[in-house]
Amino acid sequence: MDKRMKTQTSDHLQVVGSFKPYVSSLSGLFNNPDLSDVVLKVGEVSYHAHRFLLAHFSDVMRTMLTESRWQDSQQAEVKLEETRECAGVFKSFLRFMYTGQVALNVSRARPMLALADKYNIALLKSVCEDYMVRQVIQSGNVSEALQWWEHAKTYNLKHLGLECLALIKESLNAAIKTPEWLNLSIDQLCTILESSDVVVKDEYTLYRGVETWLQCANHKANISEYLDRILPLLRFSQMTPQQIDAIEKSSLCERFSNKFIRYVLQAYKLFVMGRKMVPENPNVAHQPREYGQSPLQETKISVDFRSLEEESYPSYQHKVTVHLKTMATGTSYPQSPSIRPNLDICRKPSQSGDSYGLWLRILPEWPSTYSVRIRLIDGQSRKTLSVVRGSGKVGEKTPHVAYVDIQDRSYHNIITEMFTVQPGLGSNTSYYYMASMPIVCAFLGMKHLSAYNRLSCAITVIFYN
Repeated sequence: MDKRMKTQTSDHLQVVGSFKPYVSSLSGLFNNPDLSDVVLKVGEVSYHAHRFLLAHFSDVMRTMLTESRWQDSQQAEVKLEETRECAGVFKSFLRFMYTGQVALNVSRARPMLALADKYNIALLKSVCEDYMVRQVIQSGNVSEALQWWEHAKTYNLKHLGLECLALIKESLNAAIKTPEWLNLSIDQLCTILESSDVVVKDEYTLYRGVETWLQCANHKANISEYLDRILPLLRFSQMTPQQIDAIEKSSLCERFSNKFIRYVLQAYKLFVMGRKMVPENPNVAHQPREYGQSPLQETKISVDFRSLEEESYPSYQHKVTVHLKTMATGTSYPQSPSIRPNLDICRKPSQSGDSYGLWLRILPEWPSTYSVRIRLIDGQSRKTLSVVRGSGKVGEKTPHVAYVDIQDRSYHNIITEMFTVQPGLGSNTSYYYMASMPIVCAFLGMKHLSAYNRLSCAITVIFYN
């Protein structure tokens, strides 16, 4: 057969078409009477809708609109009872089911979340949570975080709850001065008091914030019960004798002296006998917090990923400043030269192309505990893209990872590789020990370079001895 006449056939399937025109045509049905088979009335406003689409997104609406035991299933018009806030965003809520998008700002996020929860639309709940998390990370507004922490609990939004609590703990000096502080529940207050990584001027400042919370009208009736939970969590041992004396003379202590006396006497005993009496593994009452006016100074590093393209060996390092503290008092000490934390900026291959990671390697020559916080900041907009926080013991494989715009699943292999202990090279004992130390913190961003060519990385590392 002539080669020119030979034809080749292929039975490989090819996906053709585009989602965009499909979604565009679907969005055209929003609040459109054509083919509409139900009208939703919210207050004085009516919306044309389609039972199939509502039932697809919401099992609550499916039950309400399709099951014969519900009167609404037989009605052409269904009246919905919504709060004023929710009624104000209902049009956008309904539009989401036709377009997959929703316009949010700080004031609209909560009622939109309430509607998503009421009608059990998981996708919209996730969208609202992602928006609120970004707002908490980027704005650093502690009043907002205090409000949304309660919403996170109400709607079981774990990621939002963790980010709100982290910001509150880092900004506790400001948090205790806000009106929202007084609206915390006793469980929320105890969660804060249990933590040793809160940043507060001193323990007495925190006590005064707790005292203000107790004397708020919302909590006065239960002060006695609340004191039983709160007092064991306050670090009286971290206060000065003058501060303890001021507490003893306060009206609250005089009124409930039988509850305070145990903790006051323990603090005075510590002053007399010295801090050597603190047990090797101190309980909550003896553990210090991060005392100071604000979070410790960050090491700020500018990252230019384009330079990695030009280097034959695709990585470079930056030295990271660390802060030393003693667990007994929380006092800061000068940096030890034996601690060598480095930030490695490197390129790793992945299934969809090169991936770019920021890896924090902590290589001290003695075991210790640490806490770390890293913020990744867009070099152009200056917005915080992601935050990773963690703590652990040096020498343990404890990866703390934050992801930015993940596009594939191959990062699991990269994490495994970076957290694998490598054998030491050479005969130098110290070098061998350092080379064998596992990486204790990783911060990974995977995105096309065109999105984030320039980044800033802000790092705080604390070691305890």
